[in-house]
Amino acid sequence: MVKIVKIISFILFFVLALIYFTPKASLYYKAEQELQKYKVVLANEEVKDKVLCLQVEHATVYFNAIESAKVEWMELKFLVAYNSVKLKNIELSSVVASFIPTHIDAVQIKYTVLNPLNVLIEANGEFGTFKAKLNLKSRKILGIMQPSKKMLQEYRNTLREFHKNSVGEYVYEKTL
Repeated sequence: MVKIVKIISFILFFVLALIYFTPKASLYYKAEQELQKYKVVLANEEVKDKVLCLQVEHATVYFNAIESAKVEWMELKFLVAYNSVKLKNIELSSVVASFIPTHIDAVQIKYTVLNPLNVLIEANGEFGTFKAKLNLKSRKILGIMQPSKKMLQEYRNTLREFHKNSVGEYVYEKTL
């Protein structure tokens, strides 16, 4: 029994040391380089390497050299069995104001080895709340939105991309 406890302790110590000493900032800059292939550039951000995560503040997102969004705060966790990205206080460009509200309070994207084929996404903002599941194998996204009053009144054309279910939620399905 004592040997099992020692083995588990050593494994746990090794995993925590691996997470702590991982060059998180270097991985972030490598991911930035990969995003540039898709014409997505993050600029003017402050990167802070924390113990178990990487925090990015005041990032400006450009797509095709056009300023698309400003993200006040971002946290990236790359753990062995669980990965997540949290974003807070996102202001979208005024270009999209005719399609959706421009302020998003929070977005969380999660991936775990316990559910390896799905990426879970949750968001809330002026549009209401949105939960989605992206299946990596079938490349299908299924999203459910509970729209705010503002979304229902001012953005009816956008809601036409969704279909309303019996509970009153708006469902979006698409294969990427």
